[in-house]
Amino acid sequence: MPLKVHAPAFLIACCAALLLSACAQPGTYRRGAQGLFQLMAPPPPEEASKLARDAYSANNRFRGTTQLAGAPYGANPENVQIYLDNASDTDPGVRAAALRALGLHGSAEHAGLISQRLSDEDPAVRIEAARSLQRIHAPLAVPVLMERLNASKEPDARARYEVARALGQYRENRVAEALMAALGDDEFIVSDAAAWSLRVLTGQDFSSDSRVWLAWYKSAKEPFAAGRGYTYPVFSRGKYVWEYIPLLPQPPNESAALPVGMSPSVQ
Repeated sequence: MPLKVHAPAFLIACCAALLLSACAQPGTYRRGAQGLFQLMAPPPPEEASKLARDAYSANNRFRGTTQLAGAPYGANPENVQIYLDNASDTDPGVRAAALRALGLHGSAEHAGLISQRLSDEDPAVRIEAARSLQRIHAPLAVPVLMERLNASKEPDARARYEVARALGQYRENRVAEALMAALGDDEFIVSDAAAWSLRVLTGQDFSSDSRVWLAWYKSAKEPFAAGRGYTYPVFSRGKYVWEYIPLLPQPPNESAALPVGMSPSVQ
């Protein structure tokens, strides 16, 4: 007697299997997993920690750090210490992953260490440091951020872009003046980010016209009186086709929030 198969369920199962096999890259799934739920589950803390501290493999340190940061236990104090240690790793990929993790799970007390990485030799590390400082409110980071907003100090436009976005949380005259100077940056993404931060700080919108901004600023008695609330930029995207399949992981979208250490009264 022929075996009857429920077509929709069969198709969904086939699609899930094909997509998992096609899209999974080495190191993104759990070795030895018995079934779909184990395959998608985060690794045990001790497994990820061991990888993150592997003295002989930068690839393992990167994987372990990334796994810890994305796991429900990522903010545990022992894991934050791993991020702090790996932020000074000899491998730039590990440093970048550690800084990303500190942006997710760190606090204002870590801003000094993160700020030091704004002058890292690797541009990807500098970018991650600036992104982390978007999520951490620490006035001590302001002088370094302002310095790295200058193209003579920071040659990478993407890093300057992230720095400009980070400065939008500080209602200070020196910050506004640095952002107005950055409106003249040769790279559009930088001048656009500076304009974004100025809109957040002041509530005004003069696009990227530095002359209009400067004229308004000189005449304003309280330039930050109409300022909007700052929330750090977040990752967000729509679903891929396979993410409509039940039980498959969903897009890692985030919700906007205040930087850690920022008082709601500032908003």
